Amino acid sequence: MNATVLWVVLIGSVSLVLAALGYLVARLWRLYRTVRRVVRETRAAAGPVAAGSALAAERTAGLSQQGEEIAAQVARLRASLARLNLVAAALHEGRAPYQRVRSYVSK
Repeated sequence: MNATVLWVVLIGSVSLVLAALGYLVARLWRLYRTVRRVVRETRAAAGPVAAGSALAAERTAGLSQQGEEIAAQVARLRASLARLNLVAAALHEGRAPYQRVRSYVSK
């Protein structure tokens, strides 16, 4: 083969590799700019998200405290209901003899 053909192939190959590297550099530069923009926007949006997260944590703590208070109130209501059932049973037992006398007399 002629040396000129080899030189042309070599120059063509080198220029093709350089073009591919240029394209790669251009794509990397665009990626870098995009990542920089996304990071900037994310940082700007992170403030309100963090504030909302803190508010949610605060409200969750408040709900937890309210839940404990409600559980205590339910326990007190159950105790009151038990006492009421005891009084109702005592009243029913106390009324039984009078009802027997009344049913006997009314016959």
